[in-house]
Amino acid sequence: MKRLMTVSILLILLVLNGCTHMTPFTDESYLRALGEESEVVATVNVDMAQALIHEVAGDQLESLEIILDRSDRISVAIDPSASEEETPMMYGGIEGDFGKIVTDTVLSFSKDFAKMEEQDIQYFGSDTMNLDVKVPKSGLVLFSNDSIEEVYQKTFKERELFIPYDVSERMEESLFGIYMEKPTDIGFLTDQIPETMLLSMNGIWLVLNGEKDSYNVSGILDTNTPQATRVLGTLLRLNYLKTIRKLPTPLEGWEDHILIGDEIITLAGMFISNEEVYDLFSMVLKNFY
Repeated sequence: MKRLMTVSILLILLVLNGCTHMTPFTDESYLRALGEESEVVATVNVDMAQALIHEVAGDQLESLEIILDRSDRISVAIDPSASEEETPMMYGGIEGDFGKIVTDTVLSFSKDFAKMEEQDIQYFGSDTMNLDVKVPKSGLVLFSNDSIEEVYQKTFKERELFIPYDVSERMEESLFGIYMEKPTDIGFLTDQIPETMLLSMNGIWLVLNGEKDSYNVSGILDTNTPQATRVLGTLLRLNYLKTIRKLPTPLEGWEDHILIGDEIITLAGMFISNEEVYDLFSMVLKNFY
């Protein structure tokens, strides 16, 4: 009972902590250090996506509530090659109002986490959740289900930037963003892009905006040959036409939603169904249930 009371008091302190903390990455986006080859990088603007998060998380929302209430952005890198039976490797950071001392104190009293140390890096690990967590500085919580020490080094201490500045800006300005460099598996996009086309792709970035029943996607698909661009662009248009024909009202100007260049395909406000959006968000949120 005494331990329960202590944890309850600490949780209240976390929620009511008077100081407001912000991400330490104000000059460049934290997410720019995510996205090595073949990884899927996804970032969620929590403020903009509140309604959608509630809809997707459903009954699981309670376990996320204390995190979401204090979060501005969740960014995660995922290995998409894992089978359905496997847990994919994932890591990233949550930016928001997280004081280092208070958050560390709460984690130290949590029954789900134990304080650990690896190569002089202190962090908290949970066997039940298969998750390691570290707060390197107020405003940022790092997480990983593989090596938190590696995540700390490459995304915080000695950062190598993978995502271009202009792309990261577009991702941060949107409700949801995705980036992949030289994808080997695209999972959620297999209905639109055949896996046989992956070898001809240098990279993809997409941003999601809109609201329920009127979500739209914009972005760039970068291919390595004009021939691949034409084939992929044609396939995308055919699949898109099948999708919009199912809509209750005709979608005017749909041809301008997929623009085919020499080695670039531009998506400009392409309609995306609620179900596809839910799948995208589930890819990120399910790692925290």
